[in-house]
Amino acid sequence: MKITPELIRRFFRNECTAEEAEAVSTYLNDHPAQVGEFLEEKEWETMPASSMDNDKKQAIFDQIGTQVQIKRTIKRNYYWLAVAASMMVVLTAGLLMRNKPLPPTKSKKADVVYTLVKINYGNEDLPLKLEDGSLILLKPSSELQYPEHFRGKERRFSLKGEARFIVAKDPNRPFIVHAGGTTTTALGTAFTISAQPGREDIKIVLHEGKVVVKPELQLKAAPMEDLYLVAGEAVTVNINTHLAVLSRPKRKPAKPIKPLAPRPKADLEFKNKSLTEVYKTLEQEFHVRISYPVPEISDRYFTGTFKRDSLTLNKVIQESALLNDLKVERRDGDYYLSIKPNTHNNQIK
Repeated sequence: MKITPELIRRFFRNECTAEEAEAVSTYLNDHPAQVGEFLEEKEWETMPASSMDNDKKQAIFDQIGTQVQIKRTIKRNYYWLAVAASMMVVLTAGLLMRNKPLPPTKSKKADVVYTLVKINYGNEDLPLKLEDGSLILLKPSSELQYPEHFRGKERRFSLKGEARFIVAKDPNRPFIVHAGGTTTTALGTAFTISAQPGREDIKIVLHEGKVVVKPELQLKAAPMEDLYLVAGEAVTVNINTHLAVLSRPKRKPAKPIKPLAPRPKADLEFKNKSLTEVYKTLEQEFHVRISYPVPEISDRYFTGTFKRDSLTLNKVIQESALLNDLKVERRDGDYYLSIKPNTHNNQIK
């Protein structure tokens, strides 16, 4: 960038862009003797308050007078005061660029005025708390521009580098980030954008909520469709071709569900049950027919506990019949019980 007298004068009036201010500050640092050629007495008097207040001017003036220890004309004092002031601006240019409002500049991408610029010169994330409650973590060597106050219906930002955005919900004011030729729009969510200078692609990773990613200018040959991301998704966009690659998180395959082992059935238990109840239970449990003389056995009872297996049915019938003097016959899979004569033994045919 060519350094001209007019550009240096704009620098002292705080009218330079961030890129111009950095170039001028480097030049003045290398050529401190030339400061007086560009900053005259009347310019020192009219220097804007945002550059240096009157108290600081007077303090520098007094300090120079003590060091020089000679009386000088007012004009000469102003000259050295200007030199000291300009050197202070040079030495602290990085700090001013990082923490101080910029001269208002309109964004080329949208009708919005960016009045603040934040540059992270450190090695750790720089947290930025916004007036709407949003939080931005600006990564090292990254730059973010945005309005000091969100007065319109949108919250717009311009990013160079990488930052993570934790957006406060506001359905009436979308949160829009311009980076690498794309815009990412959200209402209330958390996402990270990486748009490193010199790279041909940018990456947007969505952590929570939903966002829409679209190009700032469409290519006629290869128009890019709006991309809607949900939590866990990421997209990489080539800023030259608008080719977008969407990636989704890998889902772990579901573990097969092991069939549960059949629970063992409880023992078949009868506690002082009438024989009619016992035989009705057996018919329901084992799906068989049991014929028995109801009047004769209505006053007879049975108690017993049996393990459930293939022999349970026969065991219960045999034992109950034995204890109650009943005769057991089996025909075609059914059981027939009758009162056993006193002269006969229990038989099973």
